[in-house]
Amino acid sequence: MRLLRSLVVAPPDGIAADSLAEQSEVSPSNVSFHLKELVRAGTVSAWREGRSIVYARLFSSASGSSNVPCRGWLASTSPPPTERRSR
Repeated sequence: MRLLRSLVVAPPDGIAADSLAEQSEVSPSNVSFHLKELVRAGTVSAWREGRSIVYARLFSSASGSSNVPCRGWLASTSPPPTERRSR
C-alpha cells in the first residue's frame, strides 16, 4: 500500500524506482517486483532514464476517470474501507 500511495502522490511525469523504494520504506528489489506487475496490469508505465527506471501512474490521482477504484483512500492516511461479505 505504501508503494501505491507513493505513486499516487508522485509527479505525473514519473519517479525513479530507487526514490519510490526510499519513500515507501521498501527494499528496491521488492519495489521492482511489484512495479513490474503494475506495469503488466496496465496501471503504471515504465521507461529507462540513464541508469534508473522511471515509473509513472496511468491513472488520475485527484479527479477524473480512473481504473483504480481505491484511488481516493490511497492518497490519504486512512486505512482502506472494509468489505462486508454476505453469508
